Amino acid sequence: MHCNGTAEAFTSIHHKFSQLSEAQTQRCIYKVHNHLRNVKDKAYEPEIIAIGPYHRGKHNLKMMEEHKLRYLELLLHRKKENVEIYISAIGKLEKQARNCYAEPISLNTAKFIEMLSLYPGAVDENRTNRSSHQVTHLLDLIHNNWWSSFDDVYVDVDIFRVETESRFIHSATELTDANVKFQKSKSHSLFDVDFKKGIMLMSTLTIEDRTECFFRNLIVYEQYFKNNRPNFVTDYVRLLDNLINSSRDVEILSQCGIIDNWLGDNQVVADIFNQLTDFDSWS
Repeated sequence: MHCNGTAEAFTSIHHKFSQLSEAQTQRCIYKVHNHLRNVKDKAYEPEIIAIGPYHRGKHNLKMMEEHKLRYLELLLHRKKENVEIYISAIGKLEKQARNCYAEPISLNTAKFIEMLSLYPGAVDENRTNRSSHQVTHLLDLIHNNWWSSFDDVYVDVDIFRVETESRFIHSATELTDANVKFQKSKSHSLFDVDFKKGIMLMSTLTIEDRTECFFRNLIVYEQYFKNNRPNFVTDYVRLLDNLINSSRDVEILSQCGIIDNWLGDNQVVADIFNQLTDFDSWS
């Protein structure tokens, strides 16, 4: 027989199991972990528009609230939909939408439905045609579309994954000194990297003001969503971090068309990729 303490513990755990709801399996929208925010907090803050409750009401984003309202009005007019019917339909999704957030949302029902009503149109109009994958939010949409670029590419996960503890890839300068050539690939996939007869083939990556923020957010997405896909964005960034140690490395990759540097400063580009992998200690 179990002692009273053991029995009580069993009863307590069993009860908590029964309290676990399907909501936990539906969670797909998370706040960025403090460990990652501390590296570069600004990369995870919206600059123009707030989508969802986490940044709702921030002073620097209020200007776009009227634009969201006007967009909704135009969308309903174009689709010839009644606003009352639209709001009613959104209201039926409240519980499902709340379950998508990893943390409880303090907004009451009216405010929550109003928030939902002002932004789903943009998602609706950009909905993916890949019916086999249900898009959960904007990062998921981007990640899914990038993954679809692998449709015409054979992916050997063991080759594609760049794990620093198991292999070391030298910098572009060191590889050039060893007679390795770099060449712009004709592939339409950014992540189609190949090495043939001493030549590394890579597609062109344009580096501009939003590139670092873009990669940081997709890296975080891959940290939170462990699925059957390889973390191809994370691995790609690790590869570039290995290839780029200095401004000279950026210059080599720019000269052959692999990097299109809109920032102008090669050292700035080198710093971006050297700092992007600061997430490794958490992952």
